[in-house]
Amino acid sequence: MNRAADRGLLAVLLSLLLVGGCASLGDVMSLSGKIKHAGFTDVSVNHNTSNEFDSLSISANGPADAKPDDIGRIVWDNYPEHIDELRLVLNGKSAVATEAQLKEAYGERKIALKPDDDAAAAKRVVMLVAGIIAGVMLLLLGGIVLIVVLVRRKRRSPQP
Repeated sequence: MNRAADRGLLAVLLSLLLVGGCASLGDVMSLSGKIKHAGFTDVSVNHNTSNEFDSLSISANGPADAKPDDIGRIVWDNYPEHIDELRLVLNGKSAVATEAQLKEAYGERKIALKPDDDAAAAKRVVMLVAGIIAGVMLLLLGGIVLIVVLVRRKRRSPQP
């Protein structure tokens, strides 16, 4: 494959990754804003998915009397993504809670969860890449056939 085709394929793949991640990025930014609005500063929110395990990590500073439950409640009531684990660092102190612990502490979620479709998104990307590779291979094969046909025609044409 030539460099222009490589750059085109790379651009398509990067576009897919960015479009696929936009919803989660928007949700993370919204959650960060809600935590800041509640009086916390230096807020950092990161949603990480590995082997279909969703971990939400948050670090923030707040008043001396702030409790991890203050942020846990904001997450549970406002964040529409599935989470298996919440990792929180508040004023330098760490806390970790599983989905079951969050549900026990806060009850049912008050927000409709978005479908947890990480596997489906990965499958779509794999299928797209396979389709692009198959298309490029077909174009190369067509080019080879065209060259062979043209070379044979040139050999058959009478010489003046």
